[in-house]
Formats: sequence, C-alpha cells, structure tokens
Amino acid sequence: MQTKAATIHTRIAPDVKLHAEAILAQLGLSTSEAINLYMKHIILHQGIPFDVRIPNQTTINAINEHKNGDTKKFRNVDDLMNDLNA
Repeated sequence: MQTKAATIHTRIAPDVKLHAEAILAQLGLSTSEAINLYMKHIILHQGIPFDVRIPNQTTINAINEHKNGDTKKFRNVDDLMNDLNA
C-alpha cells in the first residue's frame, strides 16, 4: 500500500464545497477519496477523464436560450416528438 503524504491546497466556493460533499457522502466517499479517485482517473485516461471543450456557437445559443427562458418544455417524450414532427 502506498503512503499518502502529498498535500493539495485549493480554494473553492463554499456552496460548491457543501453541495459536492453532500453528494459524495451519499456515495460513501470523503472529499479526499473523491480527489484521489479523480487523480487516478487522470492517470488512467492520460488527461482529464471527461470532455473539456470550448462550446461551439450552436451550444452557446442553446445555453443562452435556456438562461433567457426561451426553451420549450414537454411533459413527456411523446409531446416532444409531436412538436418535432409538426
């Protein structure tokens, strides 16, 4: 077993920390365990283990529409499909 002696110091918004810790607790993980898991996945994937991209214009437009409340809402998939086929 490898000794854990390295330390990481970081600053994070308090609300982000509390929310993340609540989710981690539900998963049975401490913050340290989650960070260790993240670091191991960086090694495994030889990079960040999820896509990190600058959004294209279509994605930016969709984000802005959502922020402005300009998006449609549907009760179920059938309603969505009916709207798409209209």
